[in-house]
Amino acid sequence: MSIREFLFAKRTHLMSLVFFVGFITDNIMLSRIDVLWSSLVLLAYLTIALMTVFFSALSRSRLVSGSLSERIVSWSPFVAQFAFGSLFSGYFVFYTRSASFTSSWLFVVLLGALFLGNEFFKNYYRRLEFQINILFVAIFFFATLYMPIVLGQMDAWVFLASGGVSLVGIILFMSFLSRIVPEVIRGMKVALRVSLGSVFVVINILYFTNIIPPIPLVLKEAGIYHLVLRTARGMYQAQTEHAPWYNLGARYHPIVHRTPGESLYFFSAVFAPARLSVPIFHEWQYFDSSKNEWVTTDRLQFQIVGGRDGGYRGYSVKGSVFAGEWRVRVVTERGQSLGQTKFTVVDVSTPPVLVTNPRN
Repeated sequence: MSIREFLFAKRTHLMSLVFFVGFITDNIMLSRIDVLWSSLVLLAYLTIALMTVFFSALSRSRLVSGSLSERIVSWSPFVAQFAFGSLFSGYFVFYTRSASFTSSWLFVVLLGALFLGNEFFKNYYRRLEFQINILFVAIFFFATLYMPIVLGQMDAWVFLASGGVSLVGIILFMSFLSRIVPEVIRGMKVALRVSLGSVFVVINILYFTNIIPPIPLVLKEAGIYHLVLRTARGMYQAQTEHAPWYNLGARYHPIVHRTPGESLYFFSAVFAPARLSVPIFHEWQYFDSSKNEWVTTDRLQFQIVGGRDGGYRGYSVKGSVFAGEWRVRVVTERGQSLGQTKFTVVDVSTPPVLVTNPRN
């Protein structure tokens, strides 16, 4: 058995190995969305996906026949799996970094299904209609990732522009295929219009219901403190209650012992790509047990500037805090959640033992 015959026979297992290795590699290599390397990697995957769909359409026409057509038909589903799997692996890395699971869990699950579902969808990758729809999703997500970076802002209009660019791109690609292989595209035009339109509507619904996370922003750090100070060197010092390293409850849902008249501080560090400057809000909320709901008391705003690896740092102060369950949500102007910190406030007469830690 030749090497090529062996690879062809084992192609399914090899694709699974490639996906696993590729996902680990993407997590390591794709560190920042605004660096050239990350952009080139995702663009290369998208280019391979475009070429795969093109050759898949070409193989179904009379322009390609014989052994070459058979090779293209037999290999194109696996190349398509590789290209789209690698793309959605990269998207999964970036979107999950921006996601607050409490508000974006549905989108994270859907995106994870697109990535992990390659193995289950492998038979569908033989269908050109399926490949074109997945290609549109890939283009839409790519535009959503990079339009805020290109335009230097992020809001609903930028997202709508991303959708417009994606629609224009897929329409131009379909027009190109219609000219090259009209007999292949003619029979699926109506079905593609319905399916592509449905995909477009669903993605917009996910965005305007704040299910899609606020990519490309990433909450790098957040915490509640008794005091936060900015030093002359531009560093931050924060005072918190002493807790042993193994006390996970104090780390993820701390108990804050507050003396009468004491203010509390919430510190956050939010990463944004270079050239991007957007407002961020700290929403202070307490849990009203009588209504069984969270009630917002303050929505404090400050502007973040992109480019710093550790994220743009800032804090808010609240004086009128009473005993009970509290949380502070870090949100965008549209209310998209970057993350939140829950904590319990307990009134005490004696100040707790505090330790000072630098916040980088």
